[in-house]
Amino acid sequence: PAPGRSATPITTTTIRCRPAVRAPSGARCARASSSPTRRRFRTTYAHSRGEEQYMIHVHGLHHTGTGFLRQTLADALGEAYEAEDGRAIAAAHDSLRPYSDLIRVARASARSKGEFLSAKKKIFINYKAPEDEGQHLQNLYPRFVDRVGEFKKANVTMKNAGLLFTAADLCQPDSEGGYQVIGNMMLQQWGPFWDTSAKFLIQKTPSLDVLFFERIKVMPTLHVVIVRHPLVSNALRVPMIQEAWMGAYSHLFEELNEGRIEWYAVVSYEALIENREAVIEELVEVVKSGIRRREGGRNRRLRRSPEATSPQSTGRGRRRLPMHKKDRAGESRKYLFPQDKSLKMWTMCASRKECRTTTELL
Repeated sequence: PAPGRSATPITTTTIRCRPAVRAPSGARCARASSSPTRRRFRTTYAHSRGEEQYMIHVHGLHHTGTGFLRQTLADALGEAYEAEDGRAIAAAHDSLRPYSDLIRVARASARSKGEFLSAKKKIFINYKAPEDEGQHLQNLYPRFVDRVGEFKKANVTMKNAGLLFTAADLCQPDSEGGYQVIGNMMLQQWGPFWDTSAKFLIQKTPSLDVLFFERIKVMPTLHVVIVRHPLVSNALRVPMIQEAWMGAYSHLFEELNEGRIEWYAVVSYEALIENREAVIEELVEVVKSGIRRREGGRNRRLRRSPEATSPQSTGRGRRRLPMHKKDRAGESRKYLFPQDKSLKMWTMCASRKECRTTTELL
């Protein structure tokens, strides 16, 4: 696309939803955003050729470590599995992937790293590339910003704000073919933004639409959910945000307890920071055990070294993320403590009886 146009070559067709259950306070399911533009080609996935392929969805609220967990999974799986026939092991979304030719030219012509990064940033701005999140690379279900607009129109209170993060679960497809159609269309829309030959396709979005993604799956799908204490997450700095936090996770854990999600893992952000290697090892085992169940116990081509499951053990630090700017060993624990803005929010909460009482029930 020419500079200034949307970076996502997708059709403008949307699938409308009708509520599966009545949303409280008059809230309704928002229609999907129509910002992505038309698709130019059809994407072919490895699973459509009969090859082994899995989807991994990373779920969580805003600023709870979803990006960190996504990269941790990609690195750990890359270490735990050996490449076969030149296929990548794990692929996460990259919104600049459609412009890889331009990036290669920029890299070749740059005289320094700084000049290349500047040219790459210009490509990102000129082509209006979205964030590397699944919600921004599709138009089949409402993005978080779309939901906020709908909830404001409906005057939804904070007590029901948890539905912002689970709104897609409350919808049923208003189209022929149902969830299967949405699942196949979603893959086609996401296709240009990752290596579709990879064994593991990793998508992350700061929401808890776990049941929605379970319903539309067209390949074996693992859901990995991260939970972070609301005092530290700095997601929404308003009193009573714990109402939204409790509502969203209560909805999720109810689905898990009822057995509606087939393959999942729940990760504590605090454990991921404090006991990184042990958490990574358990996550890799969740992946391997799920594959064994599905493949009838056939042996996978796995490296035997237990140390290989941890990016730290190979000398690689964490990817630099906005919320994780330091790689030094002594710095990681700083993210377990609230920032000044969060402390002010919770001080305000403590002065309000209703907010204080609700917080004590967390």
